[in-house]
Amino acid sequence: MSNLNFDNDRINDQINDQIKANISDFGLEVLKLIKKFPGIKVPEIVRKLQMKDLVINADKVRNEIKRNLFNYIEYKGSNKTGGYFLK
Repeated sequence: MSNLNFDNDRINDQINDQIKANISDFGLEVLKLIKKFPGIKVPEIVRKLQMKDLVINADKVRNEIKRNLFNYIEYKGSNKTGGYFLK
């Protein structure tokens, strides 16, 4: 059994390294917020990141989602009541 666990850990590490290589630190912060608060909207992401002393705006968050995070998250619901969720 220990060999199976080792193989799984090694595979998971490789996958995580590939994901991290493609996502910036800012993108990881956005993903963490979406994981912690499923259904979160862009204005709330901006507020929470500004609390961490990051200088950002809504356009920067939207661009990060469109360009780098579209494989990992999706928008569900209407424009008024929907939000971002992990896939």
